[in-house]
Amino acid sequence: MAPAFSCMEQGNTANDAVEDAVDDEARGAVEDAADDEARDAVEDAADDEARDGVEDAANDEARDDAVEDAANDAARNAVEDAADDEARDGVQSGQSPTQRYG
Repeated sequence: MAPAFSCMEQGNTANDAVEDAVDDEARGAVEDAADDEARDAVEDAADDEARDGVEDAANDEARDDAVEDAANDAARNAVEDAADDEARDGVQSGQSPTQRYG
């Protein structure tokens, strides 16, 4: 009877080894999937951050250009208004700018 028990014991040991191998394989697959998912999440976050940075830079540049354009327009309008005022004042006074300012 001892040899039969020994065979059963060996069978159980073999079954345990197979179960352990299957468990290890499943655990490895789950860990690999989790690692892949984590890596993908980090890459996606980095891509989003880079895209946001580019969009922010473009928006900042557009805003700076708009402010610069507005300042240029205001300066140009002020010069034009001053020239118009000067011309109007000269016409009203009957004097040329040379006569008025020497």
